[in-house]
Amino acid sequence: MFYVLLVVSCVLYLLYRYLNRNYDYWAKRHAPFDPPVTFFGNFRDAITFKRSLGEIYTDMYNSYKDVPYVGFYKIRQPALLIREPEIIKDILTTDFNSFAKNDAVVDEDVDPIAAKNPFFQYGANWKTSRSRLSYCFSSGKMKHMFPLMQDVSKNMVKYIETETKLGANPFDVKELCSKFTSDNVANCAFGLEGKAFEDPNSEFRSIGKKVLQPSLSLTIKMLLIFLFPNLAKIFTVRFIPEDAADYFRNLVKNSIQYRKENNIVRNDFLGAVLQMKFKPEEAYLTNDDITAHAPT
Repeated sequence: MFYVLLVVSCVLYLLYRYLNRNYDYWAKRHAPFDPPVTFFGNFRDAITFKRSLGEIYTDMYNSYKDVPYVGFYKIRQPALLIREPEIIKDILTTDFNSFAKNDAVVDEDVDPIAAKNPFFQYGANWKTSRSRLSYCFSSGKMKHMFPLMQDVSKNMVKYIETETKLGANPFDVKELCSKFTSDNVANCAFGLEGKAFEDPNSEFRSIGKKVLQPSLSLTIKMLLIFLFPNLAKIFTVRFIPEDAADYFRNLVKNSIQYRKENNIVRNDFLGAVLQMKFKPEEAYLTNDDITAHAPT
């Protein structure tokens, strides 16, 4: 019995040392850091569903107002939350090559649309996509989309006026903004009238909800992708549901085909893609490439 207890104690001790092995990383570097909890790092409340990832980052940011950055731990991995605008500027511009790897990785074999989105890409793939698609997001192209956004804004104002005249209950501002965003994405990216303000069962809005509507399943997926990427790969976690991915693929394919057949020119994302010219050595954009970048 004594030897069993001894072995168990040794195993537990070694496990404890392993789980805490990196937790002196920021202390050794004399950097301010948020104290971690064994196994959970700084995300115990997220894993136990008490707070979202966004709430944890926000609280951490607001708790260290007198320092330019604060260290924390994504489970066992040391990470840094930057607060100083000048440092953020350097990271995103002059020193970007040292910070280009995206921390959230999606398996392209499992979820090709999300994997090709710039928010999940990194390294050579990100650089290739950026060089090929930066034309679509130039200041000139963005300005051409302003009238499309104004149309959506007018629809929102009309919706508010109508609901007010009908004596509607106080507005859910989050839902109002979600409808506004949804219609802008539909209009500016896909050349589609989203009709979120006119139709409570708008197809585009409904599909968007499948991807981003807060739910237990979405929370679990986000935790796996951002905190446990290896587990996300093992369990083939998809960020974008398959039926939603197919919907957006078909939307892009059919819209491009219709514009080509009818010689339609429109100042939106798909219009910019159709105007792109490729060098002989460059590969053309696939339907998945276009679909992945459209909502950005």
